[in-house]
Amino acid sequence: MSELAYVVGVLLGDGTLTHHHNHNGSHYEVRLNATSLNFVNFWTERISRLTGKRPIRFVQVRKFPWKPLYTSKIYSKQWFGFLMELRHRFINGQWTPLGNSARALVKGFYDSEGSHSKGNAIRLSNKNLALLDRISELLAQFGIRCNGPYPVPRAYNLAVSRTCTARFLEEIGRKNA
Repeated sequence: MSELAYVVGVLLGDGTLTHHHNHNGSHYEVRLNATSLNFVNFWTERISRLTGKRPIRFVQVRKFPWKPLYTSKIYSKQWFGFLMELRHRFINGQWTPLGNSARALVKGFYDSEGSHSKGNAIRLSNKNLALLDRISELLAQFGIRCNGPYPVPRAYNLAVSRTCTARFLEEIGRKNA
């Protein structure tokens, strides 16, 4: 269950679920694009073990911001539908993972949308205010207090209270980046 929760956490952030329809038919894609090869490889291992499918991986060279973009994706209508449903249920409060699954979901989201500054501040950013409220609820399961979410340009930030930084790193872990 933890690997599933981690994958859902990533899909709440940088991951995407996409349905393409063209002259060849319909394609249901579960995909991650990121600039960290370690993160993409970690996610690829999880999605592969979970689905039993071997993801397609490739690198795109971009002219700006001069970093390669690593991609890993699978095609599966069943996994697309299942993961879409779990993502929707989590955001709407119809599914709340507990214990290790909650930890794994937050870890996936943190790997995807989080930052840990040299000043020891941990922030989680996203455009979806309801999603950040749900992440804050999960962190509260572990006694981790948060400030926000508060608006920043084009998104919202959820800041882990500085008194809870050590607890966050102990319970959730460091970024796979």
